[in-house]
Amino acid sequence: MDKTIESVTSSCHQCASLLKNQKVREEQNSADPPGTIGSSFTADVLKRECQLFFVLRECVTSYTFTKLLYTERHHDLRDAIIQLLAEVHPLDSPFAVIRTDPASGFKTLVKDELLARQRITIELGRPKNVNKNPVAEKAIQELEDEILRSNPSSPVITSLTLSLVTARLNTRIRNRGQSASEMWTQRDQFSNNKIPLTDQNLKIDQHEQRLKNHPHSERTKCPSCKLPVCPDLEIGDIVYLRCDRNKT
Repeated sequence: MDKTIESVTSSCHQCASLLKNQKVREEQNSADPPGTIGSSFTADVLKRECQLFFVLRECVTSYTFTKLLYTERHHDLRDAIIQLLAEVHPLDSPFAVIRTDPASGFKTLVKDELLARQRITIELGRPKNVNKNPVAEKAIQELEDEILRSNPSSPVITSLTLSLVTARLNTRIRNRGQSASEMWTQRDQFSNNKIPLTDQNLKIDQHEQRLKNHPHSERTKCPSCKLPVCPDLEIGDIVYLRCDRNKT
């Protein structure tokens, strides 16, 4: 009878959907560092107090650009991207890649002709990946904290206040010993003297720190450190994808 019950319940889709999944360790990885500084960016929109803020961050130095938005329509997003990158991205340089989440406004800009003429392209994160745009999400968290530090009693942010808040955010000393402004300009933010930094060392240090942090992050999210068992699958089997977070 026990074997019969096990056989029946294992072949029942409803019974399988009600089973608890064992928490296993998920392996983390990082993408290869970009080729040059100023060629890879991430972008997202911050919604706060009925206001919209466009946040753009350079991936290596974490230098952040911000702008107030009126709507999340694609033409407003496109104008914000071009205005923020016009002074820092040369018109005849290789394409600047901006990674975004797959929102409708950004989807429309994937093959936008005006962005292509400005040597800018949009790269959408994978919808199934929960951590599809981590650099932009971190930038939004830091911007929110900086807004609260600047004036917590005033909920509405003006363009002037946003510029000052962004400037203070870019002068925060980071874990590599320099601020985003110092890594972007390669000049000391107090004396304006030249800092002996190289783009290659900045990229390598950032990538090594991310790889070094992966085992600690995996152990924190799964203290048991149990590795997932690789299932023996065949064509026609019904499987459950963990990233979908839905057993139906």
